[in-house]
Amino acid sequence: MNKILSLKILVATALGLIASVGAVAAPLNGDIKFQGSATLDAVAASATKITFNNDVEVNASGSTGDYAGIANGTSATFKVLDFSSSGYVGNLAIDNLWTVVYSGTTYTFDLERITVNSVIGTTLIIEGFGTAESTDASQDDWVAAFQLSTSGSGTEINFSSTTEVPDSGTTAALLGLGMLGLAGAARRLKK
Repeated sequence: MNKILSLKILVATALGLIASVGAVAAPLNGDIKFQGSATLDAVAASATKITFNNDVEVNASGSTGDYAGIANGTSATFKVLDFSSSGYVGNLAIDNLWTVVYSGTTYTFDLERITVNSVIGTTLIIEGFGTAESTDASQDDWVAAFQLSTSGSGTEINFSSTTEVPDSGTTAALLGLGMLGLAGAARRLKK
């Protein structure tokens, strides 16, 4: 009888954990891709600033997760990316580096640090990380990686950019709990 009581307590605890995970907002996750044109303040090898033009839009074919429903061609606004010196890496706080408004929800990204700033040929590559945010109450802010690469020579360039928000681990935790439950049930059936 004691084993049945223990099993009931274990099941009740597992159900409580699963219910509590569902009660809080899920972290924002997925990839959002952009394309457009911009102006560098100098050629890529010595550029210190990127001013984005008004033609920046979401490339829905590469967007996933919480960003997957954003329509292709949705307008995006990018702030000036001023990194002070050619090849600069380090802390660089730019609130709302990019903003997308779609179906009443505003998505933004706050850049916090540049980790890569290099030039290969005429291509400027910038990578960093920060926080992805959403005004949707069911989505919590989450850490995200930012990547940008340019194409073209001179100062008038095209660019593509991706912001990746990885799964927070909630999915893996729930899968693990489910596997433990199945293992326990199988063990119990063997007895």
